[in-house]
Amino acid sequence: MRVLLPLLAALLLLQPATAFAQQVVVGPLTLDPVTLAEELELPGTGEAALLVIAGLGLTALEIGFEPIALDALHLSKNPPLLVRGLEEGLVGVAVKRGDQTWDGQLRLFGGRVTKLDVDAVLRAARSRTDGEAPTAPEFDLFAFYDAVDEAPDWADKVAVCANALASLDPEGPDHRMVQQSCARVEADKARADAEEQRVLLSADGLAMDLDAAAQEGPVSVGLVYRRDGRPRLSARGSGARWAMVGAGLLGTSIFTYSSLFWETQAQQEYLAYRDAERLGDTVAMSRHLFFTRSFDQRRDGSVIGASVFLTGTLSMLVVQAIEGARFREARRKLIGEARR
Repeated sequence: MRVLLPLLAALLLLQPATAFAQQVVVGPLTLDPVTLAEELELPGTGEAALLVIAGLGLTALEIGFEPIALDALHLSKNPPLLVRGLEEGLVGVAVKRGDQTWDGQLRLFGGRVTKLDVDAVLRAARSRTDGEAPTAPEFDLFAFYDAVDEAPDWADKVAVCANALASLDPEGPDHRMVQQSCARVEADKARADAEEQRVLLSADGLAMDLDAAAQEGPVSVGLVYRRDGRPRLSARGSGARWAMVGAGLLGTSIFTYSSLFWETQAQQEYLAYRDAERLGDTVAMSRHLFFTRSFDQRRDGSVIGASVFLTGTLSMLVVQAIEGARFREARRKLIGEARR
């Protein structure tokens, strides 16, 4: 029963996160997203926030298909607005100032503050509609996300990000979203490199332990005999270690099945998103894309859980091999001394 408790606790982590209460904050705010996130104590939580800066004012603001009551906020001199209590993922945003409008989607990250410069996006939208020169092909943000996900290794992911940033207008809204996604890729790559280095160092340490177990000198009699004088049939702690190996294999199987299940759900939602995209149903597109990202996150969590259990299982097997070598060597030495 005690072995199953950690498995149940890990499965509870895969349940949908608790929704946050959306809140609009007006007043003196730090314009640096990193500093503002630390002031709001967002790092380490799943809550996301959106900082809206409009130096020339706003007529209407809509976030996630929910209009913000600007008149009730009694704005003066167009201060920045902070909308917190949002969830991680893509969120639809629509802004209006006079006869100028812009609507699109922003990528929000849990524990971070995303900055939206209304003047910049309206200026970019106006230049695309009023310009006489032929404009460049529109950047496909979803194709960029697909290219990053399908890249075989971290070097290719970084190359996709670099090419996308080089082809975008620094003042456009897509550039900011691509830049945020690329920053997440860089952070994930750094964590993966650190984990790989840790695994290599651990493997070197285990190899040194195996060599030491084979070459060590006189050993304790307690390795071969129990306290009551009966000879041991296996190394000390073998039963507990084999039980942990069994629990690890069970946990690996459960999380592997969960990862395959969530991957299948994500694929179905993504196909539904593509169908809605062909029909031009923006509401259905947003809904299916939201669930696709949600299922992808659950799949990633299941993969991490399977990796943790598999790593623990392999570690227990290595420890059992070391202790078994020490037990056999100790018994061999004691038998040799008894025959002298």
